[in-house]
Amino acid sequence: MAIKSRRTIRKLKKKVPLEIIHQIIEVGRFTPSAKNSQDVSYIVLDKNKDKYEKIAGKFFRRIKPIVNIFMKSAKKVTIDDNFFSNRYLLQ
Repeated sequence: MAIKSRRTIRKLKKKVPLEIIHQIIEVGRFTPSAKNSQDVSYIVLDKNKDKYEKIAGKFFRRIKPIVNIFMKSAKKVTIDDNFFSNRYLLQ
């Protein structure tokens, strides 16, 4: 279940050029997926990132009680105002 629901949030020190981001996403389209479903999506935040992080944090806090019912591992996750900024920092 943890692998199925894995999400990665990265905060990079340097800004990655848009062309490189496009290339990474394009290569990702060719990665294997279960039954070749290609049910993959990407979200790249550049402008207004803080605004979107606040909206996402508020949304996740609202749905967390429901998710806790269906997913035991969700009970261990605390969603606070620093949830996104403290996840998977690359340095």
